[in-house]
Amino acid sequence: MRRLIVVLIASVVWTALSAGCGRSDAAEQTRVHEAVVQATAVLDRGLEGFVWPGPDGADTQTLAAYQGEQYLKAIGILEPVANQGSPVQRSTVNGLLADLYAVTAGRTSTQADLAWAGLSTRTGSLATYLDALLQAHTQAGQFSKDESALQSSLLTISRQVRDELEGIKAKAAEFQAKVDQNLQQVQKLASERDTHAAEAQKLSQEAFVDSTQQHFDTEAKAIDAQRAADAAANQIERLDAQRAVLESELNILKNQVASLTKLADAVDAERTSSTQRDQQSVAKKDQALTQQSAALKELADQFRQVTADFDANVASLLNKADEQAERAVTLATAATRGGVNGAGREQAELALLSARLAQARATAQHVMIVGNFGRMLGLIAQNAKTLAADQGQFLVETADRFASRQKELITKAETDLTDAVTLAKELAQDPTSQTGKMAMSQHALIAECAGRIAKAALAEPSQTLKDLAAPPTAPAPEAETPAAEETPAEEAPATPETAEPAPAPDTPGQAPADAEPPAPESDQTPAGG
Repeated sequence: MRRLIVVLIASVVWTALSAGCGRSDAAEQTRVHEAVVQATAVLDRGLEGFVWPGPDGADTQTLAAYQGEQYLKAIGILEPVANQGSPVQRSTVNGLLADLYAVTAGRTSTQADLAWAGLSTRTGSLATYLDALLQAHTQAGQFSKDESALQSSLLTISRQVRDELEGIKAKAAEFQAKVDQNLQQVQKLASERDTHAAEAQKLSQEAFVDSTQQHFDTEAKAIDAQRAADAAANQIERLDAQRAVLESELNILKNQVASLTKLADAVDAERTSSTQRDQQSVAKKDQALTQQSAALKELADQFRQVTADFDANVASLLNKADEQAERAVTLATAATRGGVNGAGREQAELALLSARLAQARATAQHVMIVGNFGRMLGLIAQNAKTLAADQGQFLVETADRFASRQKELITKAETDLTDAVTLAKELAQDPTSQTGKMAMSQHALIAECAGRIAKAALAEPSQTLKDLAAPPTAPAPEAETPAAEETPAEEAPATPETAEPAPAPDTPGQAPADAEPPAPESDQTPAGG
């Protein structure tokens, strides 16, 4: 990174000093030159490998933060003169600004990664609150049985049994009255029988001792009295037989009364018990529903907080990285239109391709993080809605917002990636040349970004995105053409340090090498306007 920026700055400074005055105002070119010199000093400080102390001598920044601050300062110095000076000056300053914005976008993306790493743990912990909601929902379900139907059925049975019982009791009372009447008749007849029998015995004795003619009349009276006693006895036997039948029927009815009374009491007891259970269930269910409502509120509060933190601390950085990468593309595009041609234009186009790669990387990271976040939110929201019905609807709507955001990002990415791949193919017409090799390498990295976007998509990726993710293939060799690098006489001589830099690792203190424009050949910047 340091070698690349130093080479670019040296080239810009030399271009500014040697630009012809006939093409633009000398004072304006001087301002460009002074801005580049000032930006050079700022960037040199950022490349020293240590943090310069502040005015008060304090050193509280990390090297990565300090370097990023110097890049932003340099951007602030160069932005006002981006459209000033000679065409070559404008093209070169725009190219350098594009590079700085691309590097800054990479650093911002790193900050977003770190912010997401801290928040993703909290996002995962939403499952804990969902589990609490599930437990409360299960508890409420255990007391959700409604026994009103059972109670109604038991009441019907009780009424039927007691109606039957009252009928049987009435019959038993009738039979009991008949038995009592029978006994009264038996008692009366028994008294008559005993009276007639005693009279018959007395008359028989009198007739036995009477020797007169009268004893025949007495004997006849004794026989009539005995007949009356026997008749009463016969009626008693008949009534006893009738009473035996009545008492048998009465016993059956009494047994039925006892059984039905026991059944009716049991039905009423069960109905009372069911009512008590229902009342207890309602109380416990209300308690469980209260716990469920509290669990849902806790989940919703955490859901809102995590979402708000994501928007404030992660999405804001992702959006910023996208904007910086977009700005890099805009500036790099302007650099290709700055009046340069030949090898200088080719290098400007390579710088644009690198800006496109930085844009692809920023978008891929944005898509992946939003997808990861949206997928977790969607899982939580759908389960919460299942458990809490309409109360969880807003969770689903929030999760859908991130799914929609990712869809928008992917739609725009398809257009940006298509432009990047088109440019890469144009620059890789000769895969054996240095430019062709660099373009093929950048194309492969852009395709890799497209693949990462396709894998992270919450919905099925389009065929366009799948095609963009396909690894590049070298074009068929064409007939030799005259060399394009016809260097104007005033261009700077080739410099060994302008060779292609080796890829550098992604570290917080150093942006990825392939997020920057490749190191220019010395003929990138013509000396004259």
